Amino acid sequence: MYSNANLCDKIREKNFTNNLVISMLLVFLLTVPVILSDNSFSDLRTNSESSLNPFDETSPSSCGSCKLLEDVKARSLELIKERILRKIGMKKAPNITGRVLPQIPLHELEILGQGLTDMQSDEPDFKPGVTIFEEDDDDHAKTEKMFVFSQKRKYLLF
Repeated sequence: MYSNANLCDKIREKNFTNNLVISMLLVFLLTVPVILSDNSFSDLRTNSESSLNPFDETSPSSCGSCKLLEDVKARSLELIKERILRKIGMKKAPNITGRVLPQIPLHELEILGQGLTDMQSDEPDFKPGVTIFEEDDDDHAKTEKMFVFSQKRKYLLF
């Protein structure tokens, strides 16, 4: 049997160990975002080939902690991608490998660069009378420019 003094010492040791584990876990959780946001940790690797992708599963890891950091960063990126897809109402990323968008004609890009698209072709330069200015709506997004690509029809309309 344990005496009261021995029992109190055992409880203090157990509490100290639990507090130590909790504090180490807290320090780890607070430092991981800082480490992950710093891009210089990939330079600290002892790997001689600096062109290797740190997210590549086949890249050799020099130590266990580097592998752990790479896994945490990869999982964080996957979670961020899933959250973005969920917010835009998609369950998985769209497959766009087969779709090739046509190039925007160069003269259209030059017109956009000159700022000549702000006025309709049939709109006069000056409108007489009272000018009404609408307030800017900062709460909602507005479409400013839209590119529409023409496609050949698969069927004929008569």
